[in-house]
Amino acid sequence: WKDWHILGYYPVRKYEGDYPSPIKRKFRIEHHRDVDYFSTRAAMEAKHFLDAYHWKTVFQPKKVLLPGCGMGQRVFALRTYDVEAWGFDISEYAVKNTPYRDVRQYLRVGDIREIKHADNEFDFVVVYDVFEHLEEADLQKALKEVYRVGSKNFLFSIPFLGDPNLYADPTHKIFKDKEWWMVQCEAVGFKVRDTIQGLLYPNQLIVCEKVQNE
Repeated sequence: WKDWHILGYYPVRKYEGDYPSPIKRKFRIEHHRDVDYFSTRAAMEAKHFLDAYHWKTVFQPKKVLLPGCGMGQRVFALRTYDVEAWGFDISEYAVKNTPYRDVRQYLRVGDIREIKHADNEFDFVVVYDVFEHLEEADLQKALKEVYRVGSKNFLFSIPFLGDPNLYADPTHKIFKDKEWWMVQCEAVGFKVRDTIQGLLYPNQLIVCEKVQNE
């Protein structure tokens, strides 16, 4: 009574967990977790274009794949710089509701553990903030798929131990330091390179390459 009649509101808090089935049917809620997750991850930011410019300048890619691309901001930015870029995300909601209509035809729903592309199809594969969302048991499978579809350069962005971003997202599942991640990459066959100066957020990057005929 006090909250409503004196203060003018009822105290509320965000609902945690999955909605009950009757609620989802009544209000046609199909992807509420994805709606929540991407509500703060749909905007285009300057960093997306800075990344795209740096990648084009440093790696000179001809065809780029972005697994876990979300709503396709970096696909959009790369194509703005006339780089052929494709992306996929496990979230059907993100792909179908991207606000970047110009690149919708280059986005697909897909799983990084089973990539629907040919061997060595892309000379540059960019995996940003994806691997840490996997179960550790699935990591090697995902890394092998990324290795398979790439032919030359790879760039991974991962929050390592010590990075506050690692703990800020409750959907993160792997909490390891950079050395551990580098070992995982090398176990698949990647050659880990020195971090390239000039790229944004170098402390969370792993740069790799595939050495042909090795």
